[in-house]
Amino acid sequence: MRALSTLALLSLAALSCRANFFERLFHHDVSVITSTIVTPEGRKYPPPSTKNPVYYVAVNIGYRDFGGIIAGDKIPPQAAMIKVITKVLAKQGFLPATQIHPPTEVIAYAWGTLYSTTIPSFNPNMPDIEMNLSQKLKFLGGDQIGLYQEGATADPGFSSLPELSMYTADQQTLLSTANDDLYVAALTAYDYGVLARTSKAVPLWKTRISCPSLGLAMDQTLPTMLAIAGPFIGRQTAKPVWTDASDKYKPDIKLGDPKLEEYIDDGAMPVFDQPAKGSGKHSK
Repeated sequence: MRALSTLALLSLAALSCRANFFERLFHHDVSVITSTIVTPEGRKYPPPSTKNPVYYVAVNIGYRDFGGIIAGDKIPPQAAMIKVITKVLAKQGFLPATQIHPPTEVIAYAWGTLYSTTIPSFNPNMPDIEMNLSQKLKFLGGDQIGLYQEGATADPGFSSLPELSMYTADQQTLLSTANDDLYVAALTAYDYGVLARTSKAVPLWKTRISCPSLGLAMDQTLPTMLAIAGPFIGRQTAKPVWTDASDKYKPDIKLGDPKLEEYIDDGAMPVFDQPAKGSGKHSK
């Protein structure tokens, strides 16, 4: 009887270990990469704060598939995403314009996916050819660490180098991430005054946010990655910034101001829908 009990305990332990193994195998943490570039025009102005906010009008480009398309994604509702973005921006000192506080910036934002676009390899011993690696390197901020140049082809030539060790640690990590399918969000600010006077869009800053999508749900991950990236939105990063957070991490996007919270929750902020022409294949 004791032998049978011991055998049963060992069997249960083996099943538990096996379950834990598969849980670790298919479980992935949220890993957010944020890259912000502030233009020379944008550097003329101090970054905002909650005490000295910047007031803006929003242009919602909405959901886009910027690369390949994979069926079955659970896309978060647009209204919910707009509310999350507005609250994240407010925590960083970007507030919706009002009659009392006219806008000085236009902030356009979009979110969605940047999946790999591949064609089959003619060599059965070689992997499929990824056509949009250069696009993903640019979005990830490869230009900040010497991995992307404007006008680069789909194959930036990295595969021709003999040793991966020739890259810095940051370059190796970014190259590895560029092979993943990504959830993404992009926010770009323009000078409102110049736009109103001349209809010319003068960019002030651009923030690109990415997260490898493997093992994650889009509707849960997109709001989380925006909240995690919040402190880097509109603020120059010397290089892409990695922030890891497990699924136990609950990003705080509460504003702390009941009146402003109510104002945003009531949907009073001015948001203009502006579908991007030719920049995506899917919109909801």
